[in-house]
Amino acid sequence: MVTGNLQSSAEVKLRCLGLDIGGYASDDAHRPALVGVAQKRPQAAYGHSFTKANTVIIGDSTEDVRTGPEGGAQVIDAASGTTSGLHTSRRRSRLRTTRPHGRRTLAAADQEP
Repeated sequence: MVTGNLQSSAEVKLRCLGLDIGGYASDDAHRPALVGVAQKRPQAAYGHSFTKANTVIIGDSTEDVRTGPEGGAQVIDAASGTTSGLHTSRRRSRLRTTRPHGRRTLAAADQEP
């Protein structure tokens, strides 16, 4: 789990989800570096490796979308109330949100190499 929250506040939120390891804003000021931190901690604690192939950032900001490719993760671009989603980038998997019958769904677009 990578979060822009400081470790002390993030741990409270993560515990509610049963998660106890992550990369936090307090770990590094350079956001993409947090991906590497979050990938290494489970390796040390549980012996499970995370790479770009099995690491996904679900983000709702332009910075989240930029962090993935630079930090070594794939990206799911989630539209929220503050961003429109579908941030422009040629080197990431793009998703679009639709709301048929008032429900949110995700539709994957082609991924460019």
